[in-house]
Amino acid sequence: MILSGHKADLAAFLLWFQTFPTSPDLTFSVVEFDPKAESWVVMTIGGDAVENTNAAMEHVLGEIKKKLWANDAFANFVDATLARKGVAGPKMKRVVEATSTFTVVYIETDDQNGHRSPLYQFLAQPISDDAETHRVWVGHIRKIAAKVIVGMHALEIEKWFVDCVHCKSKIHPGHGCVQPKTAGWLGPIPKDKERHEEHVAKGGNDRDNRQGREKDSRGPQRRDRDDRQGGGGRGWSQVPYRKTGGCYSK
Repeated sequence: MILSGHKADLAAFLLWFQTFPTSPDLTFSVVEFDPKAESWVVMTIGGDAVENTNAAMEHVLGEIKKKLWANDAFANFVDATLARKGVAGPKMKRVVEATSTFTVVYIETDDQNGHRSPLYQFLAQPISDDAETHRVWVGHIRKIAAKVIVGMHALEIEKWFVDCVHCKSKIHPGHGCVQPKTAGWLGPIPKDKERHEEHVAKGGNDRDNRQGREKDSRGPQRRDRDDRQGGGGRGWSQVPYRKTGGCYSK
Protein backbone atom coordinates (compact mmCIF):
# COMPACT_ATOMS: atom_id res chain seq x y z
CA MET A 1 0.00 0.00 0.00
CA ILE A 2 1.33 3.45 -0.95
CA LEU A 3 0.19 6.53 0.98
CA SER A 4 0.02 9.78 -0.97
CA GLY A 5 -1.45 13.24 -0.52
CA HIS A 6 -0.51 13.33 3.15
CA LYS A 7 0.83 16.24 5.17
CA ALA A 8 4.53 16.43 6.01
CA ASP A 9 3.96 16.21 9.77
CA LEU A 10 1.89 13.03 9.37
CA ALA A 11 4.62 11.45 7.23
CA ALA A 12 7.25 12.41 9.80
CA PHE A 13 5.23 10.82 12.61
CA LEU A 14 4.54 7.60 10.69
CA LEU A 15 8.20 7.17 9.74
CA TRP A 16 9.32 7.92 13.29
CA PHE A 17 6.92 5.40 14.84
CA GLN A 18 7.42 2.97 11.92
CA THR A 19 5.82 -0.19 13.36
CA PHE A 20 2.23 -0.23 14.61
CA PRO A 21 1.29 -3.40 16.54
CA THR A 22 -2.40 -2.59 16.66
CA SER A 23 -3.75 -5.97 17.83
CA PRO A 24 -2.82 -9.65 18.14
CA ASP A 25 -4.15 -10.06 14.59
CA LEU A 26 -2.65 -7.02 12.87
CA THR A 27 0.65 -5.17 12.67
CA PHE A 28 1.82 -2.83 9.94
CA SER A 29 4.97 -0.83 9.27
CA VAL A 30 5.55 2.42 7.41
CA VAL A 31 8.74 3.02 5.43
CA GLU A 32 9.82 5.51 2.81
CA PHE A 33 9.20 4.39 -0.75
CA ASP A 34 11.70 4.94 -3.54
CA PRO A 35 10.80 3.09 -6.76
CA LYS A 36 14.41 3.32 -7.97
CA ALA A 37 16.03 2.03 -4.81
CA GLU A 38 17.94 -1.22 -5.21
CA SER A 39 18.63 -3.68 -2.43
CA TRP A 40 21.96 -3.70 -0.59
CA VAL A 41 21.58 -7.47 -0.21
CA VAL A 42 23.86 -9.20 -2.71
CA MET A 43 24.03 -12.81 -1.61
CA THR A 44 23.90 -15.28 1.23
CA ILE A 45 27.08 -17.18 2.11
CA GLY A 46 27.19 -20.53 3.85
CA GLY A 47 29.71 -23.25 4.52
CA ASP A 48 32.38 -23.99 7.06
CA ALA A 49 34.13 -20.66 6.51
CA VAL A 50 31.24 -18.90 8.27
CA GLU A 51 32.24 -18.01 11.84
CA ASN A 52 31.05 -15.31 14.22
CA THR A 53 34.39 -13.55 14.60
CA ASN A 54 35.72 -10.31 13.16
CA ALA A 55 38.78 -12.15 11.88
CA ALA A 56 36.67 -14.67 9.95
CA MET A 57 34.43 -11.99 8.43
CA GLU A 58 37.40 -9.82 7.44
CA HIS A 59 39.08 -12.86 5.91
CA VAL A 60 36.04 -13.66 3.77
CA LEU A 61 35.62 -10.03 2.66
CA GLY A 62 39.33 -9.75 1.89
CA GLU A 63 39.37 -12.88 -0.28
CA ILE A 64 36.27 -11.78 -2.21
CA LYS A 65 37.68 -8.30 -2.82
CA LYS A 66 41.01 -9.74 -3.94
CA LYS A 67 39.28 -11.87 -6.57
CA LEU A 68 37.08 -9.00 -7.74
CA TRP A 69 39.93 -6.51 -8.03
CA ALA A 70 41.87 -8.96 -10.19
CA ASN A 71 38.92 -9.62 -12.50
CA ASP A 72 39.09 -7.47 -15.65
CA ALA A 73 35.40 -7.86 -16.53
CA PHE A 74 34.32 -6.67 -13.09
CA ALA A 75 36.83 -3.81 -13.01
CA ASN A 76 35.85 -2.59 -16.48
CA PHE A 77 32.15 -2.77 -15.63
CA VAL A 78 32.59 -0.78 -12.41
CA ASP A 79 34.86 1.73 -14.12
CA ALA A 80 32.33 2.41 -16.88
CA THR A 81 29.38 2.57 -14.49
CA LEU A 82 30.99 5.02 -12.08
CA ALA A 83 32.42 7.09 -14.94
CA ARG A 84 28.86 7.65 -16.20
CA LYS A 85 27.98 8.92 -12.73
CA GLY A 86 30.85 11.39 -12.80
CA VAL A 87 33.00 9.63 -10.18
CA ALA A 88 36.54 10.88 -10.67
CA GLY A 89 39.70 8.83 -10.70
CA PRO A 90 41.44 6.02 -12.60
CA LYS A 91 39.83 2.60 -13.00
CA MET A 92 41.23 0.90 -9.91
CA LYS A 93 40.39 3.87 -7.71
CA ARG A 94 36.78 3.54 -8.81
CA VAL A 95 36.84 -0.23 -8.20
CA VAL A 96 38.24 0.21 -4.69
CA GLU A 97 35.63 2.87 -3.94
CA ALA A 98 32.78 0.66 -5.21
CA THR A 99 33.89 -2.25 -3.01
CA SER A 100 34.56 -0.13 0.07
CA THR A 101 30.97 -0.61 1.26
CA PHE A 102 31.19 -4.41 1.28
CA THR A 103 30.20 -5.95 4.59
CA VAL A 104 28.85 -9.22 5.93
CA VAL A 105 26.26 -9.74 8.65
CA TYR A 106 26.48 -12.91 10.71
CA ILE A 107 23.18 -14.75 11.10
CA GLU A 108 22.83 -17.48 13.71
CA THR A 109 20.24 -19.95 12.50
CA ASP A 110 19.39 -23.64 12.35
CA ASP A 111 18.48 -25.81 9.42
CA GLN A 112 15.20 -27.68 9.12
CA ASN A 113 16.61 -30.58 11.13
CA GLY A 114 17.52 -28.31 14.02
CA HIS A 115 21.25 -28.40 13.29
CA ARG A 116 23.24 -25.19 13.72
CA SER A 117 23.86 -23.64 10.28
CA PRO A 118 25.09 -20.04 10.54
CA LEU A 119 25.17 -17.80 7.48
CA TYR A 120 26.66 -14.54 6.27
CA GLN A 121 24.44 -12.02 4.52
CA PHE A 122 26.68 -10.09 2.12
CA LEU A 123 25.75 -6.42 1.66
CA ALA A 124 27.03 -3.74 -0.70
CA GLN A 125 25.84 -0.28 -1.64
CA PRO A 126 24.39 -0.34 -5.18
CA ILE A 127 26.50 1.56 -7.70
CA SER A 128 23.51 2.37 -9.93
CA ASP A 129 19.76 2.86 -9.61
CA ASP A 130 19.24 1.26 -13.02
CA ALA A 131 17.72 -2.20 -12.50
CA GLU A 132 19.63 -3.91 -15.32
CA THR A 133 22.96 -2.39 -14.28
CA HIS A 134 22.31 -3.47 -10.69
CA ARG A 135 21.54 -7.01 -11.87
CA VAL A 136 24.89 -7.17 -13.68
CA TRP A 137 26.69 -5.78 -10.59
CA VAL A 138 25.17 -8.46 -8.36
CA GLY A 139 25.85 -11.15 -10.94
CA HIS A 140 29.55 -10.29 -11.15
CA ILE A 141 29.97 -10.46 -7.39
CA ARG A 142 28.10 -13.74 -6.99
CA LYS A 143 29.91 -15.44 -9.85
CA ILE A 144 33.36 -14.49 -8.61
CA ALA A 145 32.61 -15.14 -4.94
CA ALA A 146 31.56 -18.69 -5.84
CA LYS A 147 35.18 -19.38 -6.79
CA VAL A 148 36.67 -18.12 -3.52
CA ILE A 149 38.41 -20.55 -1.17
CA VAL A 150 38.89 -19.39 2.42
CA GLY A 151 41.43 -21.51 4.21
CA MET A 152 40.30 -25.03 3.26
CA HIS A 153 36.66 -24.11 2.63
CA ALA A 154 34.77 -23.04 -0.48
CA LEU A 155 32.13 -20.38 -0.02
CA GLU A 156 28.64 -21.69 -0.72
CA ILE A 157 26.86 -18.88 -2.55
CA GLU A 158 23.10 -18.35 -2.87
CA LYS A 159 22.11 -21.84 -1.75
CA TRP A 160 19.88 -20.26 0.89
CA PHE A 161 17.72 -17.20 1.28
CA VAL A 162 16.89 -15.15 4.33
CA ASP A 163 13.83 -13.02 4.79
CA CYS A 164 11.54 -12.37 7.71
CA VAL A 165 7.82 -12.61 6.97
CA HIS A 166 7.08 -10.55 10.09
CA CYS A 167 9.18 -7.37 9.77
CA LYS A 168 10.49 -7.97 6.21
CA SER A 169 14.13 -7.76 7.29
CA LYS A 170 16.69 -9.42 5.03
CA ILE A 171 19.24 -10.00 7.79
CA HIS A 172 17.38 -12.48 9.95
CA PRO A 173 14.91 -15.33 9.36
CA GLY A 174 11.37 -15.28 10.67
CA HIS A 175 12.19 -17.40 13.69
CA GLY A 176 14.90 -14.90 14.64
CA CYS A 177 12.69 -11.80 14.57
CA VAL A 178 13.00 -9.67 17.69
CA GLN A 179 9.69 -7.83 17.34
CA PRO A 180 7.46 -10.52 18.89
CA LYS A 181 10.00 -10.87 21.71
CA THR A 182 9.91 -7.15 22.59
CA ALA A 183 8.51 -6.30 26.03
CA GLY A 184 5.01 -4.91 25.72
CA TRP A 185 4.54 -6.20 22.16
CA LEU A 186 0.83 -6.04 21.25
CA GLY A 187 0.99 -7.48 17.76
CA PRO A 188 0.82 -11.04 16.44
CA ILE A 189 3.09 -13.62 18.07
CA PRO A 190 4.00 -16.20 15.43
CA LYS A 191 4.48 -19.81 16.44
CA ASP A 192 7.69 -20.24 14.47
CA LYS A 193 9.36 -22.45 17.06
CA GLU A 194 6.38 -24.77 17.23
CA ARG A 195 6.11 -24.92 13.43
CA HIS A 196 9.81 -25.71 13.13
CA GLU A 197 9.68 -28.45 15.76
CA GLU A 198 6.61 -29.96 14.10
CA HIS A 199 8.32 -29.92 10.70
CA VAL A 200 11.38 -31.70 12.10
CA ALA A 201 9.25 -34.25 13.94
CA LYS A 202 7.42 -35.12 10.72
CA GLY A 203 10.70 -35.68 8.88
CA GLY A 204 9.81 -33.08 6.27
CA ASN A 205 13.45 -32.58 5.49
CA ASP A 206 13.64 -35.96 3.70
CA ARG A 207 11.25 -34.69 1.07
CA ASP A 208 13.11 -31.41 0.86
CA ASN A 209 16.41 -33.23 0.29
CA ARG A 210 14.98 -35.25 -2.59
CA GLN A 211 13.78 -32.06 -4.24
CA GLY A 212 17.09 -30.26 -3.78
CA ARG A 213 15.75 -27.96 -1.09
CA GLU A 214 19.03 -26.12 -0.69
CA LYS A 215 18.24 -24.32 -3.92
CA ASP A 216 16.01 -21.27 -3.85
CA SER A 217 13.55 -22.11 -6.61
CA ARG A 218 12.62 -18.49 -7.21
CA GLY A 219 15.68 -17.95 -9.40
CA PRO A 220 18.03 -14.92 -9.30
CA GLN A 221 15.80 -12.43 -11.12
CA ARG A 222 12.70 -13.31 -9.06
CA ARG A 223 14.78 -13.31 -5.88
CA ASP A 224 16.26 -9.89 -6.66
CA ARG A 225 12.79 -8.51 -7.36
CA ASP A 226 11.54 -9.90 -4.08
CA ASP A 227 14.46 -8.21 -2.31
CA ARG A 228 13.34 -4.85 -3.66
CA GLN A 229 9.68 -5.51 -2.85
CA GLY A 230 10.15 -6.81 0.67
CA GLY A 231 10.71 -10.55 0.40
CA GLY A 232 9.26 -13.63 -1.16
CA GLY A 233 6.75 -14.37 1.59
CA ARG A 234 8.68 -17.11 3.33
CA GLY A 235 10.13 -16.75 6.78
CA TRP A 236 12.68 -19.57 7.12
CA SER A 237 16.26 -19.70 5.97
CA GLN A 238 16.58 -22.81 3.84
CA VAL A 239 19.88 -24.20 4.99
CA PRO A 240 21.46 -27.63 4.59
CA TYR A 241 23.04 -29.52 7.46
CA ARG A 242 26.30 -27.81 8.33
CA LYS A 243 29.18 -30.30 8.37
CA THR A 244 30.95 -30.81 11.65
CA GLY A 245 34.60 -31.50 12.17
CA GLY A 246 35.72 -28.88 9.67
CA CYS A 247 38.47 -26.43 10.51
CA TYR A 248 39.04 -22.76 9.85
CA SER A 249 42.51 -21.64 8.86
CA LYS A 250 43.26 -18.14 10.12
